[in-house]
Amino acid sequence: MISDNRPTRRAVESALARELTTRGGRGVAGYTVLTDAQARDEQNAATVLDDAGVDAVLTMRVVSESQVTSTTPGTWHEVHSYRRWGSFWFPVWDSVYEPGITRTDTVVQVETLIYAMDSRKLIWAGLSETTNPGEADDFVRELASEIDKAISKSGLMR
Repeated sequence: MISDNRPTRRAVESALARELTTRGGRGVAGYTVLTDAQARDEQNAATVLDDAGVDAVLTMRVVSESQVTSTTPGTWHEVHSYRRWGSFWFPVWDSVYEPGITRTDTVVQVETLIYAMDSRKLIWAGLSETTNPGEADDFVRELASEIDKAISKSGLMR
């Protein structure tokens, strides 16, 4: 996870490693192999990852985060009611107002790239969007599921 926020990076990388392992791979959180300084130096990172026997590297980064506000207008409803015995002969029509709702959602786009370590080439890329991401584990589980489907569909992995 490309992020200057160390706790976020660790949480996402740990969740992603668990998710990859659950799906049949051998996921390893990047922070357990590379220091922050090594991760920022391409040559050094490649050497460390080669020495660790890494076949592929999956990177993720947030490319945009925005707030989207939507409003549902209020509405009036006519209600037919019977206020007393016998009023079914003389019904009363009441009006009930249901107030509108204003809601603000957070929309996050995440770029995911997979590189083959033997060729150092990009072998898969995807852009995903999620609304109101929650905890890192839940977010990564949902994202990993979508990535898994897309990669399987592409024929890259089975």
